[in-house]
Amino acid sequence: MSLDVKQKNNLMTGVKLAIELDSSVSKLRKFLTIQGYCYDEEGHYKSLSKVIKNGLESDIIFEIRCYEIPIEYFQNNWDIVDDELVNDVRIDNVKGFDSLEKNLQVFLNDLRGLKPEWHCENLL
Repeated sequence: MSLDVKQKNNLMTGVKLAIELDSSVSKLRKFLTIQGYCYDEEGHYKSLSKVIKNGLESDIIFEIRCYEIPIEYFQNNWDIVDDELVNDVRIDNVKGFDSLEKNLQVFLNDLRGLKPEWHCENLL
């Protein structure tokens, strides 16, 4: 299974994709997110442009995060910070869509569920 054109376009324009997964414990909710970024000529972090440019695919680097959040944060509408995440896994420096899709296979059998983050109740 591979990412579709819409998912790739979202990632290339800086839109974070997310999905809620089955949690290991009933008192937790589990999320997976993917975000693209790149570096400028001087090696500094650079946000992606909202316009897709030719050759951009080879410059994008991806970060995959998978983590669980205690359910009381949702029930009480609390903010959460990285230190409070449970089972936080971060895979960074993933270069190219082929490599991204291979890394995602560890977490997902079907990539179709990945949507722009605002479709998901992710608190992070």
